[in-house]
Amino acid sequence: MPISKPTDAVERHQPKYDPATIRALVDYVASLPGFTGPDIPVVDIGQASLPRGGVLYRLNCAACHAWSGRGGALLHRESPPLDHATPTQIAEAMRVGPGNMPVFGEAAVDAKGLDDVAAYTREITRHPADRGGFPLWHLGPLPEGAVAVFLGLGILLALARVIGTRASEPAEAPEAGST
Repeated sequence: MPISKPTDAVERHQPKYDPATIRALVDYVASLPGFTGPDIPVVDIGQASLPRGGVLYRLNCAACHAWSGRGGALLHRESPPLDHATPTQIAEAMRVGPGNMPVFGEAAVDAKGLDDVAAYTREITRHPADRGGFPLWHLGPLPEGAVAVFLGLGILLALARVIGTRASEPAEAPEAGST
């Protein structure tokens, strides 16, 4: 369902209607004259290509949903994380474009591409590959590098302080009468 205001945050919650009522509402809206909405895409991730899905995801989705599918910052709102989305929900969102999300028609991503993107998205949100270090909430290499630099500089400053304090202590004066 589209959100009422595009500036509202998209949050996952329990449906307000039971599945039978939802099906009845969908059937009713589909029967209205002049209804030209897209069909619900049929997604088969069993035969999907993860490498092709990765390419399509990075080209079309990663700018907003981040490399890990955890969501990201957009102007005046946030794109939702994809870790709880089903493959059908991912394909529907790509075809319908809820809120500020662009619509990806057949010319941009074909039906096989939807399968590939849905399978790849499911893979990265279920088993993120955090190559090269501590994941830090799956934000990517730039925040990891920034944390490493600040921690490293903090340790170096503390070490310089300890070394400088020891070197500036006055040497003990020899006692009187000793040689």
